[in-house]
Amino acid sequence: MRNGSFLLSAGKANWLLPLLVLVALRSLSAIAQPVIGIALESDLNRYVRYELMQVTVTIRNYSGNSLSFGTETSQHGQLEFLIESDGGFQAPKLDPKANPVADLILSAGETRRLTIGLNQVYDMQREGIFTVSAQIGHERLPNDYRSNSLTIEIRDGVPVWTRTFGLPSGSKTEAIQTRTASLLLFHNSERDIYCLRIEDDTMVYGITRLGPRIGGTVPACDVDAMSNIHTFIQVRSRFYSYRVYDRNAKLVQDKYYMAEESLPQLTRDSDVGRVMVVGGRPAVPGVDFHYAGERQDSVAWDEFRPIASSAPETADGRKEGGGGVGGDKAALPSPPVGEGKGRSRWGKFLNVFRGKEDKR
Repeated sequence: MRNGSFLLSAGKANWLLPLLVLVALRSLSAIAQPVIGIALESDLNRYVRYELMQVTVTIRNYSGNSLSFGTETSQHGQLEFLIESDGGFQAPKLDPKANPVADLILSAGETRRLTIGLNQVYDMQREGIFTVSAQIGHERLPNDYRSNSLTIEIRDGVPVWTRTFGLPSGSKTEAIQTRTASLLLFHNSERDIYCLRIEDDTMVYGITRLGPRIGGTVPACDVDAMSNIHTFIQVRSRFYSYRVYDRNAKLVQDKYYMAEESLPQLTRDSDVGRVMVVGGRPAVPGVDFHYAGERQDSVAWDEFRPIASSAPETADGRKEGGGGVGGDKAALPSPPVGEGKGRSRWGKFLNVFRGKEDKR
């Protein structure tokens, strides 16, 4: 010891210095650990323009305290999305005051999964490739916290059939309003699919995926006397999907047909404007096909498959797209972040943005 200090030999210094650095790094890591974990996931990574884009946000509360995010009028916490296109466009909110976590109370240690229609909250009506992340903050916390990022692509479909139709009215003098139904061909991550879109000059009332493009087949579409849109499309070998949508793009009928002895076809009674399927036979659930899960009122074309035996089978539950984080990974810690910016609006609005529905 010299002057009250220890002199370390070169050998001791060689192992002691890395140990001190490791202890310091662990201390800094403990200090930087967030008190809210947040992660973002999506079943799809490619959408047709104006299609509802649903993402799932997983939030876990590490704070040791219950967190109330308040209400729309008295906010204590906020969930934001940072959405930037490949051209540098920052998607703004449709309503600057909108808060997807209004009324949320998150108990200590609790994990919540929220499904949010991204383009119901943000202006994402233009084509492009977007990088999306979620950001959450609370007035009781020192920082905001950001999730992982997703890449979402938005493309317009190619019209293969279009029909403009009038809306029934109780008046004999007022102008007849019109809407347009379009069958679109859209390439998703794996294949070409058909979509139906219903719109007018200012509003898109809905868009839905109908089924895959199968070589050598052409979908049939028509509008009946009550302004309902009928679609008929082959989705598997000898297996057809028949759907009817009202003027607001709400599904009102969903049936399946088998080609047996004759091919089922969509036909129209020109005298009364009735549209129907003739030929083939109705497919029987559990005999000709089976549903995935419990949603038996309406199944998407990729949620079932025809079966050869007479006994129901278990669905394989395949989903398109990807790029998200699921399971326990959805609550990984998230680093503190800053704030995003907004710019101007683009394109038409989905009907669900304003909560409107034509009741006529």
